[in-house]
Amino acid sequence: MKIFFFLFFSIGLFAQKKSLTECIDIAFKKNFDIQNNKYNSDIQFLNYKIAKNEYLPTINTSISNNVSFGVDQDVFGLTKRNDNLNSSGLIGMQFTIYNGGKNKYNLLKNDFENRAISIKIESTKRDVAIEILKLYLQVMLNKEIYNLVQNTEQNAKKNFEKAQITTDLGSTPMTVLYEAKANFSKEKQNTQLALLDIKRSLLDLAAILQIEDSENFDIEDEFIADEIIPDSLSFSNILDKSYAIDADIKSLESKLNSIKMQTNIAKVPMRPSIFLSTNFGTYYFNSFVSQDEENFSKQASINLYQQIRLNINIPIFNKGINKLQVEKSLINEDIVTNEISYRKQTLKNIFE
Repeated sequence: MKIFFFLFFSIGLFAQKKSLTECIDIAFKKNFDIQNNKYNSDIQFLNYKIAKNEYLPTINTSISNNVSFGVDQDVFGLTKRNDNLNSSGLIGMQFTIYNGGKNKYNLLKNDFENRAISIKIESTKRDVAIEILKLYLQVMLNKEIYNLVQNTEQNAKKNFEKAQITTDLGSTPMTVLYEAKANFSKEKQNTQLALLDIKRSLLDLAAILQIEDSENFDIEDEFIADEIIPDSLSFSNILDKSYAIDADIKSLESKLNSIKMQTNIAKVPMRPSIFLSTNFGTYYFNSFVSQDEENFSKQASINLYQQIRLNINIPIFNKGINKLQVEKSLINEDIVTNEISYRKQTLKNIFE
């Protein structure tokens, strides 16, 4: 028994004590869901940047070289040797003038999805913090219980020693001594059980924090103040504030906005689109059977050409697929709207 007490307090003496804030920070860093959602947030942010860059023009360049050998026929039906080298270079640029608002809706959709992931991260952090707080408070409670049990043991020890003295003097019967001894043994056992409860609760906290050296883990003895809701808040005010700060509702609202943008994106193919493209290039021709061609630098300068093209696409019929896509997206909106209503009703039931 004494060895057990010595080992326990030796561990506590050299233990690395963590505060509640430190425990929560460790949990945030090691929690799989939080880290995984952070990666998803990084990916979604890149999707947002991609959608934003859709407003920029596209620029392409190409260079081609063709070598031909053999006999060819001209427009007069005459055949002759036509060995030649044909080269060309081109720089092209395309602007989106109007595409039914696709870029706008896609940008907003990615923004809402990014917000939803951020809210999900905060919601997961909230749940993890609550779990850590519960385990942390359990350790503190077990320590307080141990202190109470230890005091009870000391009182039982004093009563036993007093009964032993009075029994030796013959002023009290032996039954009093036996009763005091039994009570002292019982309290010593309770103290040992209280120590085991402390160790068990520390192991539970160390496990969720993924601390390898759990034998040397302990927490700070700190005071945690309660947060009290002011009495001036009415039921409706509390409910409204709960709706406003509830992470699940906020995440679902961002998801709903994202789906609404997807509905608008589904309508885009039903609208006309306008694109402007321009090309700038030159070409060079060198015949291996004729010496009349100009040199490369001169041909490159006199063979310059430019093209400007305006493309207007007007959809007429695509088998009704776009209309069905819109209907499907509207159903998804109804599903998320129903989830929001269900979550609000759940919160209302909790407060009632």
